[in-house]
Amino acid sequence: MFYGYNGDSFDEGSSTGPGYGSDLAAMGIKVLGGTFKDANGIDDLPEYAPNYANETSGFADGVIDNERLGLSKAIFQNNANGPTATGDPQLPTEYYQYMRGIWRDQTPLSFGGIGYELSDINITQANYVFPGTSDPLMAGTNGIDPNYPLEDGWTEENEGFPTGDRRMIGSSGPFTFAPGDVQYIDLAYIFARESFDDEETVIETLQRFADEVEGMQCEPLPAIVLSTVRGEERKPLKVFPNPSSGSISFELTENTAKLTLIDITGKVVRQEILNSGLQRIEVSDLADGIYMIQVQADQSIYHGKVVVDK
Repeated sequence: MFYGYNGDSFDEGSSTGPGYGSDLAAMGIKVLGGTFKDANGIDDLPEYAPNYANETSGFADGVIDNERLGLSKAIFQNNANGPTATGDPQLPTEYYQYMRGIWRDQTPLSFGGIGYELSDINITQANYVFPGTSDPLMAGTNGIDPNYPLEDGWTEENEGFPTGDRRMIGSSGPFTFAPGDVQYIDLAYIFARESFDDEETVIETLQRFADEVEGMQCEPLPAIVLSTVRGEERKPLKVFPNPSSGSISFELTENTAKLTLIDITGKVVRQEILNSGLQRIEVSDLADGIYMIQVQADQSIYHGKVVVDK
């Protein structure tokens, strides 16, 4: 599980609504069953212990290639504070670095301090930020003892890390996701509050809830089909002019197709239906930046990109 909590003893309100006040809250995301490991034709043994760290189920159970990963990486990002490399991602590659559990500038997460260290060549690389004493088998440092000197382990409090607006990112993987593949990921979103139990801290209550959801059955969600088009039917789409300050053009031979424009954060900014012939798509109303273009017809998906620079 990775989680977030209030950094001081009072949670203020904001423009979106009231805060929690002195009845503080903590929220966590627990990976009950992560992505399937890539098939290797064997029943893998657990590296450390069953259901620990990056392993959730399917290990040493007599079934081949049903092993599911767990919480592979956990890292934070600062919202407008801290070194630039630990701040909010801006480019697609920076989003991907955080998914890999490393910093925006590809510096590995290091054990100790704030987790960002460039000068010391003897640093111990880490998979999980601020684990405290939750990782006695040292899976987060790949079995290497980081020799952290303080009894409560590596925490924000032990490091004297000032409070701030930080967001946690957890990931499960890596794994191969080919066209047509299906993955099921089971997550538990867990909420605790100080008033829930007078005998526990809010973090202790959150951790107790996390133990209690282990083994619970999840309600299945409806299947979501993103595309039924096979990978070999993906085709490049060439648009002109590129970069563009006003409009882009391309030729469409299919009778009808659906156009989707996506910005670098993954947000769909436009969708429309096209007919065959020369297309002219207005982009002057879009903010400057890179946009992915997807044109989906009956038998093909065309992919391209355009740089809007006004």
